[in-house]
This record gives sequence, structure tokens and C-alpha cells, in this order.
Amino acid sequence: MFSVHFSPNGKQALSGSADNTLKLWEVPSGRLLLTFLGHSNWIKSVSFSPDGQYALSGSWDHTLKLWEVSSGKPVRTFYGHTHFIRPTCFSPDGKYILSGSRDHTMKLWEVSNGKLLHTFQEHTGSVRTVDFSSDGKYALSGSRDGTIKLWEIPRGKLLRTFLGHSSWVKSVNFSPDGKYIISGSSDKTIILWEVSSGKMLHTFYGHNDDVQVVIFSPDGKCVLSGSFDKTMILWDVSKFMHE
Repeated sequence: MFSVHFSPNGKQALSGSADNTLKLWEVPSGRLLLTFLGHSNWIKSVSFSPDGQYALSGSWDHTLKLWEVSSGKPVRTFYGHTHFIRPTCFSPDGKYILSGSRDHTMKLWEVSNGKLLHTFQEHTGSVRTVDFSSDGKYALSGSRDGTIKLWEIPRGKLLRTFLGHSSWVKSVNFSPDGKYIISGSSDKTIILWEVSSGKMLHTFYGHNDDVQVVIFSPDGKCVLSGSFDKTMILWDVSKFMHE
């Protein structure tokens, strides 16, 4: 199993797997509700739409699929990437999708019609992680090239490149207020950044292997990280933020 995601109400969960299926589960009972069939390769990314009515999957078959949660039926397939798709996410309003791929690009899609709105092409390695700001106006991409890039949505303008990691950037996340970024890398470190200046505010050391995922707490004061070293660490990042 490569990816899991809770529904907005917390009552259901999605999982994506190497068996090429997306599955919908009832959280309290653990009961399997639906199996979504349609991909022809591993599903590396799954997520619910903000309203919980749709599911999104990104696959190594080079496609994204939008599904109706209630029925498990495919609504739309998004074609455009030329290599494996790993990260995907919905915009906060559910109108747009970001996807990243081993083709070195991030793409912005319109959910309602499947239209490709923009291709972001400044990375020189696989795009491993993507994220929308809470207001939907900005996007982040993190890459195997060791950089993080900040983009303006929907124009696709590159605003800033964050340099500091010495290996793959595996995970990026905006703080809830959009003022900060947290990133995790194969260099075993976690970095806190200031969005407005691009300044590296602090580097966190503690993991002994690749940092696979980082995420801010809802209040933006803490960060949770997960690593190949089989540990999760909770960090207090608030002391490094500007008042």
C-alpha cells in the first residue's frame, strides 16, 4: 500500500496499492466498502476532494483518475504526463488538481472538464511532492533535483526557488497561514522556510534515514515527520517563526 487519505468527515478512508486498485474503507469498522478498478499500474497517490464526493488517484500508468465516491465509478481520466505519476492534490476549493511526475513536470488541471491548464517545467528531476496554499493562490513542488519551487496559480509563474537540501525533496507542506514551508528530504533533514523571503529559518536533525513525509499541525505550531528509519517525530517549529 502506497498512499492513504481520510475523508473530510473522518468516517471513510482511501488506499492506493501495488495491486492497481483504489479501495474505500469504513473507518470505525474497517469494512471494505468499494474497490475502484481502472488503473493498469501501481497507484502511488490517493486523495478525497474537499467536499468528500470524489476521489483522485495518481498512477504509474501515467494517468490520473477522478472517481465518484458513492458509486466507485470513474468520472474522468487525465492524460498528459509521459512518466510515472507520484504526488497529486486538490486545491482547497476542489476546482483544480496538481500532479507531479518522473517526467520532471508538475501539471495543473481543471477538475470539471479535465483540461490541462499549465505545465510547470523548471525542475531537472522527478517531481516528488506538490502542495497548494490554503488560499489556492500558490503551489509548491519538491524534486529529486534537491530544490523546492514556489509558483503562482493559475498563471504558472515561478516566484522563487528554495535551495538548501543536498538530496531529493520528498515532502513539502505550506503552513496553514501560508507564511512558511516545511520540507523533508533524503538528506535526512527537515527545513523550515519563510515564504516571503525564501530564507531558511531552521534545519531539524533527528532522523537516521530518508524523511518521507512532513506536515504542519492545524495550528501551524508543530510539524510531524515520518522516515524510512521507522520513526515519526513531532517538532515544535513555532520558536523559529517570526512574530
